[in-house]
Amino acid sequence: MENLSSQSADHEFSDPSDLLGLVRSTWREILDFEPDDDIGFFDCGGDSHRLFVLIELLSKASGIRLKTLDVIQADTISGQADLLARLRRADEESPHGV
Repeated sequence: MENLSSQSADHEFSDPSDLLGLVRSTWREILDFEPDDDIGFFDCGGDSHRLFVLIELLSKASGIRLKTLDVIQADTISGQADLLARLRRADEESPHGV
């Protein structure tokens, strides 16, 4: 299995399925199994420590700065992939350096 911590934000996650795959692999790395896309992180055995590891790995791999509350509210694999897609679109649409 590829270690996600070795991935960089240079990888383009332009396809929504790429983001879904990123979140799935990150969950698999942290939880040691791949849960269903619509089951909550804490329902799958996640805890606060694993949540912070999840946020760090997803942020590093995607190049998107994630807020803890946003990740908690988007509690599932599919929800977190949607969150990353929304944040990516918002970043692309906003003028940089303003």
